[in-house]
Amino acid sequence: MSGGSLRLEGLDKLEKKLSRLATAKLLLPALDKGAKLIHREAATYPRQPKPKGGGKPYNRTGLFGESFSARSYQRQRDLYSVIKNTAARRGRPYGIYVMGPKTGAIGKRQAWMHRGVWPTLQSVADKKAGEVAGLMQAKIDQILKE
Repeated sequence: MSGGSLRLEGLDKLEKKLSRLATAKLLLPALDKGAKLIHREAATYPRQPKPKGGGKPYNRTGLFGESFSARSYQRQRDLYSVIKNTAARRGRPYGIYVMGPKTGAIGKRQAWMHRGVWPTLQSVADKKAGEVAGLMQAKIDQILKE
């Protein structure tokens, strides 16, 4: 799945006050908190649609939601977050079929039966980007006031 970036105000001032390396280190906890927001939203199951033809509803095990993880880390002066799903059945990962991108090669995208039911992971990240930026912006503003 693809990534994204955030635009933050005052970052250049903060990097002048501190070093870029120190700035990244101070912002890492805010980014990690933001990644966990995305993680929680992604792991929330959507309402189950009624089966077509009057059949029995799918029995949800909870494995997919429990298989999400979020990790933020610093590499030199840059910050990264990785949100992933490791759910597998019979040794085969299936997260890509549930929340993968809408387009791409077969096996690298969301399966047709999940479209319109499950959001893509990227759409969840896009939806939460403002909150993540807000957490980081609040940290920048706090440090600049000190």
